[in-house]
Amino acid sequence: MDKQKTTAILGPENSFHHIAASSYFGNALQPVFKHSFEEIFNSVSSGESDNAIIAVKNTYAGFVGDNLICIAKNGLYILDEVKLQIRFFLAVNHLVEPMEIHEIISHPIAIKQCAEFLKKFPNTTLTEVSSTAEAANLVANDARKNIAVLAGEQVIEQTKLIILEEATLEQKDNITRFVVVSKTFQTTQKTSHIIISVEGDSTIIFTSIGNTSLEIREHLEIPNSDESYFEFICINSNVADLYIASIKKHYPEIRVLGYYAECEKIVNT
Repeated sequence: MDKQKTTAILGPENSFHHIAASSYFGNALQPVFKHSFEEIFNSVSSGESDNAIIAVKNTYAGFVGDNLICIAKNGLYILDEVKLQIRFFLAVNHLVEPMEIHEIISHPIAIKQCAEFLKKFPNTTLTEVSSTAEAANLVANDARKNIAVLAGEQVIEQTKLIILEEATLEQKDNITRFVVVSKTFQTTQKTSHIIISVEGDSTIIFTSIGNTSLEIREHLEIPNSDESYFEFICINSNVADLYIASIKKHYPEIRVLGYYAECEKIVNT
């Protein structure tokens, strides 16, 4: 009997990463919850987990840390992607008036995305933790009545907190893109994207691609910690394979991170 594959996820249970993984793997999901992205990358790189679900970009807040760079540096491959429509709610453990709240706990990206909404609470302390699910659990187990959480509806229901209101966002379509990563390179039968990475100047790559019929779908330039930068180029895969192989002969620093189909379905949370 084949061993069930395990998936490293930023926990705890009912985090947005858990929701993304559940929507992708369904009943086959065997989660391995981790406390940080570093732990997730180590889990996949060491072979403890077969794969992982990792957030890489949000339409409102931009890149999620340096996760794309870490995927490249850890020698991992992107197998597929998942998109979540993210909604946040202000919830408490005891029914109070919103202006009685002294502290709001959440993930830093959630706080950033809800910055305009949080201006309604100018005298409230904002406390950052590793995930919105962790924040919900902290508030649920705290005896104080004047603390609140910004989190998703699913984890709020699971922790039996009380929703006061939905946090309105400036950008209506607040979508986070997650990728499925593994140590093993795989392709699906239906591929529409190839994503390649290069550390440093990618001018020659653009010149090479520009001389072909390839379509550049997305170009991401991310500063690296050592004052260099990484470039990620997403191109259509219909006729790309031969061109990529040709470019790699002359520029071996190029790394193909994955062949996968663009996610067309957006999961509501």
